[in-house]
Amino acid sequence: MTIETDNNMARDGTCFSIHLRVSGGQVEPSHRAATRGDDRKMQTRLTWVWGERATRWAWGRRAVFATLSLVFSWLTDSIDAQAGMIVFQSDFESGMPSQITGNATIVSVEGYQGIGNAGNVFSGNLMVNKERGFAASTTTLILSNLPTHSSIQIGFLLAIINSWDGSSENDRFEVLLDGQTLFSETFDNYFTNDQTYVPSASVQLTDRIDQPPYDKTFSDLGFTLDAGDAGYDMYYEPSLQSIAHSASTATIVWRATLSGGFIPPNDEFWGIDNLTITLDGTQAVVPEPSTAIIAGMFGLVGGFRQLRRSYRK
Repeated sequence: MTIETDNNMARDGTCFSIHLRVSGGQVEPSHRAATRGDDRKMQTRLTWVWGERATRWAWGRRAVFATLSLVFSWLTDSIDAQAGMIVFQSDFESGMPSQITGNATIVSVEGYQGIGNAGNVFSGNLMVNKERGFAASTTTLILSNLPTHSSIQIGFLLAIINSWDGSSENDRFEVLLDGQTLFSETFDNYFTNDQTYVPSASVQLTDRIDQPPYDKTFSDLGFTLDAGDAGYDMYYEPSLQSIAHSASTATIVWRATLSGGFIPPNDEFWGIDNLTITLDGTQAVVPEPSTAIIAGMFGLVGGFRQLRRSYRK
């Protein structure tokens, strides 16, 4: 048997013809062929209607891809429902956010520029509170209309600036959530044994240096007073991560207790950069697993049936 093809392609590209030369035998009626010639040699023109097959293939393929996309979307939405949702974020480059009240101003980060971990460094502006006292005036962030969630994370870069004197003078920095104290530690920029805070891995961003008569101090990063300045990445502070919380509002307070006596300008204060509040366990609107599975089954069956029919002879 030999096969010859002609070039009589329809203009719409949906069908073409094949010529078969058959020695003996019969052409089955199912081929829908028009025959011509004698008993021994027949020229048969078979028309394959590719337009119908192409349509079935296209619809079947689309149905399969659409179903797989639906299932993938459900899976990713389900993962996102458990992943963190950022509900507040500020690097203070656009000024003071309206949600923050109390004692706070915006200044340059000065020598802190570029200090930090990968993807999270001090830059541009810094929110600072220069108030002193036991306790000093607070800086407060109020969030409302929070979605359903199970826990909250408080992340920020902390600058402990100038002459903090640690436990001997109770120079203490604190973070509170809805009135509950989450973090309360003393900081000393001169002597390590007078500081209660022991940073966990990746938290401390600035190294202490030998500078007699002090034990271990920090390099001066600016801010007028000739004193060491420390930096911490509080995103890695365990007490500020995965905090049980489900209320629709959150009030976060930062404050310090700083020693009195003779107070030169900018003697000791604290600052924050890259503030981010994240909720965990949020509830996204996703289909029930059973609904997604049933819809996926019907979509796949229909799609594969169309694909199978497109190959059927």
